[in-house]
Amino acid sequence: MTDAVQQLVPAVFAENLSVGHGGDVLINGLTLSVGAGEILAIVGRSGCGKSSLMRIFIGLERPMAGAVHLCGMDPAELLLAGGVRAPSTYGVMFQDGALWTSMTLLENVSLPLLNYSGLRGDDIRDLAAFKLALVGLAGSEDAYPHEISGGMAKRAAIARAMALDPAILFLDEPSAGLDPHTSRQLDELILQIRACYGTAIVFVSHELRSIAHIADRVAFLDMETKSMLQVATLEEIVTDSPHEAVREFFAGVQVPRREGVEI
Repeated sequence: MTDAVQQLVPAVFAENLSVGHGGDVLINGLTLSVGAGEILAIVGRSGCGKSSLMRIFIGLERPMAGAVHLCGMDPAELLLAGGVRAPSTYGVMFQDGALWTSMTLLENVSLPLLNYSGLRGDDIRDLAAFKLALVGLAGSEDAYPHEISGGMAKRAAIARAMALDPAILFLDEPSAGLDPHTSRQLDELILQIRACYGTAIVFVSHELRSIAHIADRVAFLDMETKSMLQVATLEEIVTDSPHEAVREFFAGVQVPRREGVEI
C-alpha cells in the first residue's frame, strides 16, 4: 500500500458493528470512522458497551456482526498472526496502566521494543528512555510501579503504548482517579502526542472536562436504544443535539476555546 493510499484509509473504521456477549446485544449497527490524527472520545452511561467496543477495536473480542479495520487491517487477525504487525499499528493504555510490577519503568517500555522492533541492547535502552522523557518521566527510568504516583503510572503506560510509534493509540479512562491538575497535564500530553506524531487517538472517558479539552469528536453510546445515538463535535452536541439522552449527559458542559499546543 502506497503512502498516498494509506493517507486515504481511516485509522479506525467500524461498519455495521454489533457488540455484545452471548445473546445479549449492547450495541447494534454501529458505523464509525476515525481519521488519521483525529481524537475521538467514546462516552455513555455505565453498561452501554464502551469497554466491549474497545476490546473489539484492539482484537481481544470479535464482534457479533460487522467488521473493524485498523489502518485497513483486521485487528483480530493481526493478533492471531502472532501480533508482529499489531504493535506498530496500534498501542493500548489500559485503565489501571497494567504495568509489570516486577519491572522498572524502563524495562516496561523496553518490552515491546525487545519483542517487535528488532533492536537490541543500548538501542532499546536509549529509545525506551526517550519515550519516558517524552511523557515527562526522564530520571524515573529505574523506578518500579509501586514507587510512583497514579499520574506517573498512566504516563509510563502511555510511553509503553507509544514505544513503537503506532498509528493509533487506544486509551481506557486516561484521567480516571487523577486530581484536576494531574488530569490537565495528561490531557496536554495527549494533545502533544497527536501534534508530534499525527497519532489517531480513541479514548473512553467519563471525565467531561477532559473530553471537552481534547476530543475533536464525541461518539455517544446509548444503553436504552443499544446504538450510537450521535457522533459529532462537542460544540454540535451541546448546542443542537436532537437526542435528549445526549443533552442530559452533557448538560452544563462548556465548550472550551481551542488553543495551539506548545511542543
